[in-house]
Amino acid sequence: MTWLVQRSAAIGHPIIAVAINSRLDMWGFIYSQEIQDSLDTNLGLRDMRSGLEWIQDNIAAFGGDPSRVTIQGQSTGAQSVGLQVIAYGGNNNNLFHRAIEQSGAPVWFAPIGNVALWQPQYDLIVNATNCTNRTNTLACLRSVPFEDINSIFNSSLNIVGHDAPFEYGSVIDGDFIPKAHSVLLQEGKFARVPVLIGTNFDEGTFIGPKGVNSTEDLNEFLLQQMDLDNNTLATIGYLYPDIPSIGSPSTYAGRPPASKALGSQFKRAVPLATDIKMDAPTRLYTLAMAQYNNTVYRYHWDVLVNGVPSSTGATHFAEFSFPYYNINGEGYEIQGSENPQGGVNHPKYKALSDRMSTMWLGMVYHGDPNSIIENLDPSVAHWPKYELPNPQSYIFTINETFHTAPDTHRAEAINYLMDIMIASQARNCTSPQACGAASDILTGETSGLPGYSN
Repeated sequence: MTWLVQRSAAIGHPIIAVAINSRLDMWGFIYSQEIQDSLDTNLGLRDMRSGLEWIQDNIAAFGGDPSRVTIQGQSTGAQSVGLQVIAYGGNNNNLFHRAIEQSGAPVWFAPIGNVALWQPQYDLIVNATNCTNRTNTLACLRSVPFEDINSIFNSSLNIVGHDAPFEYGSVIDGDFIPKAHSVLLQEGKFARVPVLIGTNFDEGTFIGPKGVNSTEDLNEFLLQQMDLDNNTLATIGYLYPDIPSIGSPSTYAGRPPASKALGSQFKRAVPLATDIKMDAPTRLYTLAMAQYNNTVYRYHWDVLVNGVPSSTGATHFAEFSFPYYNINGEGYEIQGSENPQGGVNHPKYKALSDRMSTMWLGMVYHGDPNSIIENLDPSVAHWPKYELPNPQSYIFTINETFHTAPDTHRAEAINYLMDIMIASQARNCTSPQACGAASDILTGETSGLPGYSN
């Protein structure tokens, strides 16, 4: 946050930035029947909540305003922000007043962990710590020295994210997360705070499958997400055809050769992965908020940054340095990367960073990204609220002026993915119909979100 804080002071709207640490992996998200019974659930997310409580109690002593707290995150951090928005069914106890989410939303296409899925993992740890015969196995685990249990957490006994059909993350515990994430959104049970949220055009080049050379390869990726039946796999395949000219990233022309790297169906796999991981969850989130007239500002990022090939496109994390105003790319060299804002386009990149950082600060100050930029740079196009029946997305680019576009790209395909998310309610689901949805992909209508179509 260093550069954004400096930028805020330079334009006369200073902010205070607070970074909150939380427990990760097994320490923050272990789950079982025992943990559910004691409600020691979602600990990593509860850590964040405790940090927000600390801010309310202490930030005034640093010159901050506890009535104007913005929570901000990217990727998993953005998901975490969204989970705070829906936590306790939207009761945020006035702990925060705006939210910024870059490439992440609090709802998933894949199922989330539950007791049945988690219990074998928990039992493995209990056995490894000789806690099996204890009356209270959770209390026994707490008595194990940190070094010993940490070694177990990081050993081959840790199946989460490997052999397990789920990953570390939130669980529906009836408390912090009272219902399935999609149900909370449908019911309007989220904090009524202004939200700025967006995704990058080609997230799937980073978070998608590699070496997709056939429909079978594509289906293998889909089956890693959910136990879909053959009809559902075929429908998704139909909605994401193998036509490179309409695929992504647009910066890469033609069809790559068959390989274990990109794969001949690379431009088919990228939009599918982008939508499953990012755009379908984000659209479900923003449409739900718009239906309840909550203030939302949606963006799409469409920039090929310095130092990456055309096949990378506007990928996951590419936007990161821009709203945070890291114009010199400090820290990227540690990972052997070039400054994303360097090279021959540096003046354009800096101009983009000037504007994005100012808009992010406008969101922090007034809950409106237009509030500061309209005075500093009146030439920048107005960013409209995301509203039904014509939801608009703000497009960030360096090759043309900022502009808006209807948030209806790949509407039929994304509607179908949203139907699966809505119907599954975070469970493993073979098809939307099998879980009770009434999807009609021909009209583009989404059964769980009436009033929106393509």
